[in-house]
Amino acid sequence: MPTYRKTHLCCSGHAFLFVLDSSKKKPGQGRWNIRLTLPGIPAKTFCLRRSLRTSDLNEAIVKATALFTEYRARQSTAIPLTDLNWDGLYLLYDASLPGRPVVKEINERYLSKFFSRFADIRHITDTSIVSYFEWRMNFWNDWERPDNVVIGPGVQYNVAPTPHANTLKKDVNSIRSLLRFAKDRGHISVLPVIDIPPHIRKTLDTDIGRGAFDLKSYRSLTSHLRERCAVASGARGGDKRKCRPFDHLAIERLRFWVLLISNSALRPGEARTLKHMDITRVRGDRKDEREHDIWYTTILVRSKTSKVRKERLVMTHDYDTTYRRYERFLDMKRRYGLACGDNDFIFNSTRTPSKQYDIAVYFRKLLDEWDLTFDVDGNIRSSYSLRSFAISQAILRDVPLAVIAANSGTSAKMISKHYARFTSWTMRDHLVRRRISSRPTSPSVSMDDG
Repeated sequence: MPTYRKTHLCCSGHAFLFVLDSSKKKPGQGRWNIRLTLPGIPAKTFCLRRSLRTSDLNEAIVKATALFTEYRARQSTAIPLTDLNWDGLYLLYDASLPGRPVVKEINERYLSKFFSRFADIRHITDTSIVSYFEWRMNFWNDWERPDNVVIGPGVQYNVAPTPHANTLKKDVNSIRSLLRFAKDRGHISVLPVIDIPPHIRKTLDTDIGRGAFDLKSYRSLTSHLRERCAVASGARGGDKRKCRPFDHLAIERLRFWVLLISNSALRPGEARTLKHMDITRVRGDRKDEREHDIWYTTILVRSKTSKVRKERLVMTHDYDTTYRRYERFLDMKRRYGLACGDNDFIFNSTRTPSKQYDIAVYFRKLLDEWDLTFDVDGNIRSSYSLRSFAISQAILRDVPLAVIAANSGTSAKMISKHYARFTSWTMRDHLVRRRISSRPTSPSVSMDDG
């Protein structure tokens, strides 16, 4: 029989605190332990024994009370009291720390499908984490990847995208948040190594999105889009049947996507979740040279879809060019019978796994076809490169960094760090001299693609 140096009862006698008597411990150095029972459940059925990891009685009482409250809540919600599986862990996590949309989305889409095979989260080890990422790399091939992905009427192509490194970082952070939550509450004693395995990290496209557009490549992109749109519509003798999968609607969608991000510096994820109610047109306070009213396109980025979780109002610099392109695309959506209500997504995106096969993948396929995938430094371009292009052009137009930061949802410090080559006066003077020596251009660059 164990002998106790100290004992204490709390939580109406359901929490028995004790310090074991051991000759190896000096007086006052013993840690408090708990033997917890629950009302209505026999001690033979459930009796939790755990170290509270403290030698202070008051702190031990606080921890014991919190533990008793947690298990009473689990008892009332029919969550298993002994073996805690992954789904039960997430229910506890969501109840204690609500409002974590990224963890919720990643868990519903990937984590629950893999870790639900473990009867107890204590069985999750380092090998299990490695197995998860190997499973995750082939998720769209082996799990529920559709054979043909439809992005518009009559538009189909096969694609099995490999997760990007930044995407897998969300998985790492979500697993780490859930398992740390379990460890802090004593459900597991050892936290496994949670990171992308080295043999998988080598295969990831870590440079996607770092590629930059300059004026020449951007104009080449818009020229290709304009040409493809004319062919798909039959305006230049093209046969629509020969243009699939690049039909008229898909190209118009992509033209508006490119124009929107390159004029507003939105993140692709923010642009993907825009709804029709988020784009409006407002009248400016001043007039142009012909005394005509100047209209601005305003875009509302909501806090739920913003990466920084802050709502902001974005104003494009191109007056109403973006809105005119938006109206043209909206008319085409209506002709195809697509939903155009205020609460409908502009790019027909959803918050389901099918968003992996959306306009961003389509954009990268066209970049590869037109030999625009790589920039001069060999970095891979993506939709995020349009945001970088918009910020760099705003800097070259001498827009204050504070205004650019507020419009793009970042900080002036981050802009100075990543766009130092544009904020340098020496570099700017060099660019101006090179422009003047080649041909005269306006200091304000229009992003309209015609």
